[in-house]
Amino acid sequence: MTKIRVIGLISVIIGILGITYLDRSDFQFLFGILTGIGIGWLLRGQFMVISKKEKESLGK
Repeated sequence: MTKIRVIGLISVIIGILGITYLDRSDFQFLFGILTGIGIGWLLRGQFMVISKKEKESLGK
């Protein structure tokens, strides 16, 4: 498991706990966004989407 997927898993766990135990809807909204980002990191395993052409031009 890559580091980014571990960060995604941790953010999903923190987000779900925050949604469950907080009563303020504005914080629940922010924790919902955190959970969504964490799910994206879990599935994709990377922070940014870079095309193959951009990767080659960066020298990776």
